[in-house]
Amino acid sequence: MPKITFKTRTELAHEYGIDRKTFIRTLSREGILLPKGIVTSTWVKIIYETLGPPPSKNRIIFRFTKNDDPSFPIFPHLYWLGCL
Repeated sequence: MPKITFKTRTELAHEYGIDRKTFIRTLSREGILLPKGIVTSTWVKIIYETLGPPPSKNRIIFRFTKNDDPSFPIFPHLYWLGCL
């Protein structure tokens, strides 16, 4: 029998690294209106399929702004070691 996972909206929001209210607004923009109460595994699956999997805590995420210099190497330590 498949494992049934229940999560709260707050738990799901923390997985995506955003506030609960922002998470609900994001779902609303995507056309997902959750029923009241705990979120069941069916809804969790729908959320993951719509928003994509939540970012892993072990993965490094690089965020660039318009002020970033595109000529600067993304991994400066490799540049300084002579690998790039």
